[in-house]
Amino acid sequence: MNLVYVEDLTQAKAGEILGIAQKNVSEAVDRAIEAIAEVYFYWAGHGEGYSTTITKEEAE
Repeated sequence: MNLVYVEDLTQAKAGEILGIAQKNVSEAVDRAIEAIAEVYFYWAGHGEGYSTTITKEEAE
C-alpha cells in the first residue's frame, strides 16, 4: 500500500517494482483496506471514539 498511497505509484508500477502482477497489487490493497475497515468497525462497536451510521453488513 505504501507504494500506491504514499509514493503515489500506479498499481501497475508498484507491481513492476515488486515483481508481481497489477492484479495481485490490487488484491493486496483490497485486503489491506478491508482489514483497516474491520479495525474501525470494531472500535465503533466498542466505544473507542468512533461511530458508524451503517453496520458492517449494510456496507457490504
